[in-house]
Amino acid sequence: MRFLPAIRMCLVACGVAIALPADAVVTATWGVETYPQWDAGDATSAFITSAGELRPGWDTKRTALEGDAVWSALHLADGSVLLGSDAGGAIFRYTGDAANKLVSLPGAIAVVALAQTSDGTVWAGAMPGNKLWKIDVATGKATPTGPLGKDKDVETVWSLAASGNTVYAGTGPSGKLFAVTGGTPKEVFDTDDKRITALAVTGDGAVWMGTSDRALVFRYDPKLGKARAMADFAGNEV
Repeated sequence: MRFLPAIRMCLVACGVAIALPADAVVTATWGVETYPQWDAGDATSAFITSAGELRPGWDTKRTALEGDAVWSALHLADGSVLLGSDAGGAIFRYTGDAANKLVSLPGAIAVVALAQTSDGTVWAGAMPGNKLWKIDVATGKATPTGPLGKDKDVETVWSLAASGNTVYAGTGPSGKLFAVTGGTPKEVFDTDDKRITALAVTGDGAVWMGTSDRALVFRYDPKLGKARAMADFAGNEV
């Protein structure tokens, strides 16, 4: 069974304990026959992989936030983390052991996308919303860009990805991709799907996007200004 290596690790550890002086430890024996029995153990500071391997893990700690969910996160250079929530479109800044509200985006239900361009500017996309928000982390001020296309074409900014000083925005319900440089938006691609739910920029500068409801993957080349379909998955969302 795949989880046997992990069991062997525990047995080896037990053997080491037995080898120590008798007055130093208390020894015990036990039997593990199934994965559920093994998985029922307390994995403190460790985790079990899907292959049944035991590896060093991390201690976790819960920090309470307003709202029901965190929709997006962005790790900053200073070690803090921005969290986009559904608490009235609030962005929280998590530092150390505490999370404090940085800003709330007017009219937003949730902040569903966050990204940072190479000039240090933090950008946020909201639901609903047809614009991007430029976030001043130092002052907690949010400044909107101009609208991304027409209102009926852009109701939510579902995804963001940065490339240099340009931030790309994937939107819905018309599945359009926008490039925003210096605060000026430009439509660069129309997927003919409903939403661009995922964005990533690769090392060659290409922008990859996943869509909904047809679960398509496209690759957009900013140098050529062209895009092509790369995959069509059996599901309904990437």
